Amino acid sequence: ASIPVWVEREARQQATERVKLAQANGSLQKFAGLLVTLAELFNVSSMERVHIFEEDTQTVAFNGGALFFNLRYFVTESHAD
Repeated sequence: ASIPVWVEREARQQATERVKLAQANGSLQKFAGLLVTLAELFNVSSMERVHIFEEDTQTVAFNGGALFFNLRYFVTESHAD
């Protein structure tokens, strides 16, 4: 299963670079794996309802009909370690 990744509009280039770095160092894969496991546990379609976003904000997750989880927060808080 794969999870869509979104980046902020305001600073798209910087956010895209942070996503590329997270992909290169394995943080994105760890975060996506964690979210897929949680989605399976709660019987939620990860492709349709779970999304990753990269934004310079304190927002961890929000719900607008789907669940969005902030990659930047995951990486900044060193949860990938």
